[in-house]
Amino acid sequence: MIYKHRNLAILVAVLFAQLTLLVYQARQNQDAAIFRYATILVITPLQRSFQAITSAAEGMWTGYIDLRGARRENVELFQELNELKLANQRLENEVQQARRLQGFHDFQRGLSSQMIVAQVIGSTASDTSRLILIDKGANDGLRLDQPVIIPDGVVGKVLHVFPSTSQIQLITDAKSGVAVLLENSRSHGILKGANESTGYLAYVPLGEEPKVGEKVITSGEDGIFPKGLPAGEITLANKATNFWDIEVKPTARLNRLEEVLIILHEVSDDFIKSSSPDMAENTSPPNLPQTNSATPAGRAQAP
Repeated sequence: MIYKHRNLAILVAVLFAQLTLLVYQARQNQDAAIFRYATILVITPLQRSFQAITSAAEGMWTGYIDLRGARRENVELFQELNELKLANQRLENEVQQARRLQGFHDFQRGLSSQMIVAQVIGSTASDTSRLILIDKGANDGLRLDQPVIIPDGVVGKVLHVFPSTSQIQLITDAKSGVAVLLENSRSHGILKGANESTGYLAYVPLGEEPKVGEKVITSGEDGIFPKGLPAGEITLANKATNFWDIEVKPTARLNRLEEVLIILHEVSDDFIKSSSPDMAENTSPPNLPQTNSATPAGRAQAP
């Protein structure tokens, strides 16, 4: 009997111990859950803030890298654009030059004179001279006083000749003088330069009637320029003491010369035929003063 009660006591003790252990474990799990919950409440905002800062930093870095790449790409595109612009400009210049040269060749084909095309490689414009430098010289058949023209009109004459280059005196040079006549009135005179963009017509008597807008052409009487070349247009005409004071604007655009034509051999009557038929009527040269004579009234003597 005592043995049975002892076994029951042991059983009850064991059951009580298990129950106590279960209660203890449950309480431990509850405390852990509470701790975990509190920890999550504290850490989660911090974690989210850290993630936000990290994402923002990554975005800024990525944007910086992209921006540097975009800037580098813009620089490359800008360089390519400039290169294309330069190439386009060169192409346009070549097209314009080809058109000018074609015009020169067409002009030459209409004449029996031997000419040569030269490139303008330099210029000099000062108070005492108006000169240009071309890339043709004695090796190309050039010599002193050969006339220089373009299809638009008279440019000047060969002043100095070197082996591969030559210096050209423009008709606006103060020391230049070209024998000319007025296309309509047939009045003769000397077209002189004044180191300006225009020239003036000297030795036209007061008895003549020059008019503004009248064309001035070469008369061929100076032994340099063939007759009939367009030289300029009257822009001003006033009576002075002994002669007319006449301002002439050159027909050729002397400030934009890129190529010129040099007449190597004297022209016959090609230009006379291409100009007004009345040109052939007045072929006897009048008694003109020399080109180094006194300057008419109203014009200062150039140095």
